[in-house]
Amino acid sequence: MGMKLRLGIVGLGLIWENIHMPILMDMKEQFEIKAFCVHNEKKIPLWQQRLPGAAAYTDYRRMVQDISVDAVVVTTPLEMNAEVTLAALEAGKDVFCEKPMAVHVDVADRIMEMEKQTGKTVYVLEQFLYNPQLPVMKKIIDGKQLGEFVSFERTTHYLMDSSNEGYGQTQWRRKSDFPLGHIYDGGVHEIALLNELFGMPEEMYAVGQSFREEMGKYDHILTMFHYPSGATGVFSHSAFLACSKNYFYIRFTEGSLYVYGDKLVLEHKNGGTEELNTAEGDTYRAMWMELARIVSGHGKLPFTAQDAKNCVRVLDAVEQSIESDQCAPVK
Repeated sequence: MGMKLRLGIVGLGLIWENIHMPILMDMKEQFEIKAFCVHNEKKIPLWQQRLPGAAAYTDYRRMVQDISVDAVVVTTPLEMNAEVTLAALEAGKDVFCEKPMAVHVDVADRIMEMEKQTGKTVYVLEQFLYNPQLPVMKKIIDGKQLGEFVSFERTTHYLMDSSNEGYGQTQWRRKSDFPLGHIYDGGVHEIALLNELFGMPEEMYAVGQSFREEMGKYDHILTMFHYPSGATGVFSHSAFLACSKNYFYIRFTEGSLYVYGDKLVLEHKNGGTEELNTAEGDTYRAMWMELARIVSGHGKLPFTAQDAKNCVRVLDAVEQSIESDQCAPVK
């Protein structure tokens, strides 16, 4: 990168403070924080100390107009992601947006249309796409090293409560204004990963269960994916059912593949087994390093606004299926 990209930050919550800020503060040759927006005016002095020299705002609409800002980092409560992204694009800024980019397909379409109109880019901060295991898995699947893809089983259960570094106590999660519940927050990572590995499903069947009044409509969602090839997949997600034995199995006509920590284990139909070491690493840091390269004109963006929209399309079908108790097409 020749010149530093000058950033304005909207949303100084936990994900910014715990994840993005420490990384960007270590990347001062690539990024410079020129402005920030905080809803609570009383917190301005604190953030002026932590981000010295950055202009302070309490209205993101004013901040995105700041001529010293090249790009806006959107780390707001997820139901605000789209409106801030649209305002930044309209102001002629590139956007680094936390997932999900939007919670409705029509709004995702508006964002993509605004990208075209302005010539600016939305870089969705989806760190799962920067896991070093992913290209290895893609090579096995696309190269048919274990034959044709038949099915997958993916389980991600954990307990989202006050012990989760404060995430489970945030009011926008406890009094959510977005569909389904936590699958639209933490679970959207998994949808992005599944779409990248297997492509878009053509229809879904899903059931949802609720065990508590807060934290969204459903605490557990079990979904079956149907693909155009005839392959299927089962995805079980919960932010209520604590489990340390989550798993990911992928089955093929000539064997199977499963993820075991930083290893990928291949089991061949003839009985042979092999392990591939794939260090997991810091996916957030890897993401920002790669985004810096892409912004400077090197490399291809692995997760585009279209990919982000596809995640919304899948989750929209999940919601339709739960509500109708029928298979729903992915539109």
